[in-house]
Amino acid sequence: MKVPANYHGYEGRSHSLWYADAQTKNQYQWFETAFMDTPLRATTGTMEPFAFDPHHESRAAVNPGMMHQVAWPFTPLVIGDLDEFISRWADWLAQAATGRLVHPSRMPERDPHGSWRR
Repeated sequence: MKVPANYHGYEGRSHSLWYADAQTKNQYQWFETAFMDTPLRATTGTMEPFAFDPHHESRAAVNPGMMHQVAWPFTPLVIGDLDEFISRWADWLAQAATGRLVHPSRMPERDPHGSWRR
């Protein structure tokens, strides 16, 4: 969700929704995840975390030492159990609509390690 930049230049966040076998080989399902620049990369991330399509940059992000890294664990989306997902995004959208959406206080927001298979 991109919003007009706040006084710090923050323009919002985006996450990826992937249909993948991210946790168990050949077991495909929907996952939510997001990415960030590595702390070693000097950027002024106006949108963070951010989405990546499943391609070479996102594949590189799951490997240590790359320019991007996973900022949100690969979280399965399960039909019939989407309350937390819907509530979280509704809250972020409401914050954005009222100009209260701020950059996360820490990145990554949730520990992503071990949430995908290597």
